Amino acid sequence: QAEALREELRDLKTVKELQERRRADQTRERHKALTAQIEELTATNAELRRRMQLREDREFEREADVSIESSVAPAWEEVVRAASQGDSGRPRSAPPSRPS
Repeated sequence: QAEALREELRDLKTVKELQERRRADQTRERHKALTAQIEELTATNAELRRRMQLREDREFEREADVSIESSVAPAWEEVVRAASQGDSGRPRSAPPSRPS
């Protein structure tokens, strides 16, 4: 009977070791999967930040263009008006075209 108990104890230790190994394997696999997911999310985040910066840069350029246009337009209109009057105050045949 003692031998049977020793055999059963050995079997229980083997089962426990197998369960521990299985748990460790599952933990490693989960860690690998989470690491891959983190890397993917990090890359996605970097791409989104890059796109957001490009969008902000384009918006800034548009606003700058509008600002320049609105500040230059009145002066340019005055130049066109003066040029169309000519030196003698008479209108010329064609005023200069506005720069683009």
